[in-house]
Amino acid sequence: MVLATPDRFTALVTPPADRSAPALWFAFQGAQILVMRDAQNATVPSALDMRDFGVLPKRSQYLGTLGEQHCFACELEEGSMPPEGMQWSGLRALFGSIDDSLFALAGRAFQIVDWDRSHQFCGRCDVYRDPAR
Repeated sequence: MVLATPDRFTALVTPPADRSAPALWFAFQGAQILVMRDAQNATVPSALDMRDFGVLPKRSQYLGTLGEQHCFACELEEGSMPPEGMQWSGLRALFGSIDDSLFALAGRAFQIVDWDRSHQFCGRCDVYRDPAR
């Protein structure tokens, strides 16, 4: 099933202390995800850090591992230009052109980024929620 959590995915909370291999980055600007796309296929960027592409995330969250590859989700500033060779895409537009595992994780990543973006302040007292605590 396309929207099911991939068998090879292990959800984790704490990122590894040191990484030597590129991670998958599910980067969002609003509801748009950053992808590399050719005429028929799309994939998410892979790098040690999003800074490798010249962009600085506002916030990022560790998702876990897909097989042996670490996965992160992040939010980029509104109005950010996509790095060279990449473009913004809606998730629906990726259906059928991206690997099913990546499609399912992109949906999960969007939900986490959206939750983090919309829960910066306490819903009861409106005090800033410090993610470091």
